[in-house]
Amino acid sequence: MGDVIIIVVLVIALGLAIWYIWSNKKKGVGCIGCPMSAQCHSKCCPESEESGKK
Repeated sequence: MGDVIIIVVLVIALGLAIWYIWSNKKKGVGCIGCPMSAQCHSKCCPESEESGKK
């Protein structure tokens, strides 16, 4: 019974994560999880570009 509860909780968490990503992409958020995504005009966050240069 404990395994079933753990599986159900994991499936719910995965579903919520997928829903969060999908809804933010539908809103046009460029970088999900980036604190500057509302002010950023490019597709990538400044932190991502800087980390690629190193």
